[in-house]
Amino acid sequence: MIQIRRSVPELDAVRTMDQMHHDPTNQRVHVVRGRGRLLGEVTCDGRHVLAQRVIRFELLGGVLGRLKEPYVVKDPHVGFGDKRLRRHHHSIILHSPRRREFLLYNLTHRLLPKMDRHSIVVQLGFMAAYGEFGASYTQRDLLIYALGIGCGHYPHGERDKHVDAKFTTELHDQFAAFPLYPVVLLFKGTSQDTVAYPPPNLSWFPDGIPSFNPAGTLHAEQSIEIHRPLPSTGAAVTCHRRVVSFHPKGATSALLETEYKLVDESTRVPLCTIVMSSFLRGLESRFTGVGPKASKKPSMPQRKPDASLALPTWPSQAYFYRLSGDYNPLHCDPDMAQALGFQEPILHGLCSMGVAARALLHLCCDNDPTAFRKMSVRMTKPCIPGETLETSVWRVEGAPTVHFQTRVVERDVVVLDGGEFTFGPSARL
Repeated sequence: MIQIRRSVPELDAVRTMDQMHHDPTNQRVHVVRGRGRLLGEVTCDGRHVLAQRVIRFELLGGVLGRLKEPYVVKDPHVGFGDKRLRRHHHSIILHSPRRREFLLYNLTHRLLPKMDRHSIVVQLGFMAAYGEFGASYTQRDLLIYALGIGCGHYPHGERDKHVDAKFTTELHDQFAAFPLYPVVLLFKGTSQDTVAYPPPNLSWFPDGIPSFNPAGTLHAEQSIEIHRPLPSTGAAVTCHRRVVSFHPKGATSALLETEYKLVDESTRVPLCTIVMSSFLRGLESRFTGVGPKASKKPSMPQRKPDASLALPTWPSQAYFYRLSGDYNPLHCDPDMAQALGFQEPILHGLCSMGVAARALLHLCCDNDPTAFRKMSVRMTKPCIPGETLETSVWRVEGAPTVHFQTRVVERDVVVLDGGEFTFGPSARL
């Protein structure tokens, strides 16, 4: 049963429509208004979710909010971003109230194709798949992160060990946050202590996703776009979270893509946008995907790279990197690693990405963090702490972009693939 609630101050003014539809597979949706913006409130299988922003929910909810009486929408199978729904939404709001009701009836009873029940639940959950949380960092956090990804650690004699002092010494006259730091800030949140794994900020999933074991979640892809450099003095930020898509991968797996926008709390200036893709394994039922499918990562050119740089990791690096907020025991507990199919603890995928980012700054930007614009990559294989990571880049003609790939030198195994890096005017490649 789907229930629509009008914009009224009294909670007891809700008009139930149970007498009209008794299908137990239907879900309930409440449409309310508050503080001048549309809010969506969704109840699926007894679980309660609150949509805090005007999202695609408005495509349907905005229409219903204009009706004089509550109206039952039975079996809302059309995706809420579906072009048909969007087109009819616009036609509905341009007509008289009676005409709107007529069009809405036809929309909800004649245009909706059949779809399994989990598809309905996932759609409804994604209508409320927004949220926000706080995070903060200090200069000390920036220093720990820079050391955790190996800043200042180079093969003997190859580079000046002080070349990274701007990231590892707060007294440096050009002290700056390493551009990739925000990806681990999501794990840390506001805590100044160790954080349970999985961290609450990242262990949230949209209501309606079929049951699965979170321990089987794998980090698949990561991207970050810098809008403005992070304040080097530390800052408090607000992280706005949005689920982008959710699509099946095989019989019992799915790819969940989530976007995080970080905003400086004091200035309200956007700092960066992060998109994280995760494989959810062991889902207990089939479902239909929601949202746009992720674009394909570029394949590497079939020619020699234009430049390469090999950087070492060290045996205890995972223990150091985890101090920035990613306390996954897979990276420090041998028993946990073996239980998950690894012979020994592996390096964090985001730490490998950090090592690659160091190489990209050297190869393309003369180690200038202000030239860092955007980086995206797919994580394909693990790195064992102590191995050497070689990052190779290929120019993209006519664009301030390179494709890159990172491999373990000792085993000749690609650990980061399909990489793209966009840089600013200080590029030299």
